[in-house]
Amino acid sequence: MDSRSSYLLFGEKSSLRTVLSCFSVVIGYIAGVDGEINFSLRGTLFGVGASAVGTFYTIYLKRYLSGVVDNSYLLSFYTNFNSCLILPFLSLLNGEFPIIWEHRSELDFRFFFWIFVCESN
Repeated sequence: MDSRSSYLLFGEKSSLRTVLSCFSVVIGYIAGVDGEINFSLRGTLFGVGASAVGTFYTIYLKRYLSGVVDNSYLLSFYTNFNSCLILPFLSLLNGEFPIIWEHRSELDFRFFFWIFVCESN
């Protein structure tokens, strides 16, 4: 979605590696949704919406802040920092805290270790 959106909005062309990367993410998302035991349309729509918002946010951030901050790591830090501030409020609004509390025994060191390993770039 990122390469198409970037082309449609700004006329920027993407490399073949970028397009293949986006394609692999879409295939992985489809495989993940298809393999869900507790499939929910609402959850799927939130996932697709989050991907779209993240894509447009990245495009606009790159476009408008590249003149101010020319460091992609710093821009990534700003994105992740904003996500850390916004996520607890969204979790509260969607009633996720009771669900997290019920599954608190699963939130051990191994869980956070693999989250860290898989999410770090």
